[in-house]
Amino acid sequence: MITLHHKHPERIIIAMENNVEVGNIEYEVSDNAIAITHTRAYIEGRGIGRILVEGIIEFAKEHQMKVLPLCSYAKALMNKVDEYRSLIPDT
Repeated sequence: MITLHHKHPERIIIAMENNVEVGNIEYEVSDNAIAITHTRAYIEGRGIGRILVEGIIEFAKEHQMKVLPLCSYAKALMNKVDEYRSLIPDT
């Protein structure tokens, strides 16, 4: 099972499985938005990137924030899902 661990000062969420880091996501925070700057999954095809992006999305929802997907993976994923698209701020 993959678990997510926030490192708030570093603005990183780490995906762990069996006490091993399997990916991470970097983000920046501004007034009412979270910008996803980079998503890394160390093992492809397991949905790790999606789990990380969804972790940011859940955090943003809990704090009534928008999500600005600057990394290509997050942008592609968020544009595919109607619920996620509604979190992208108008530019």
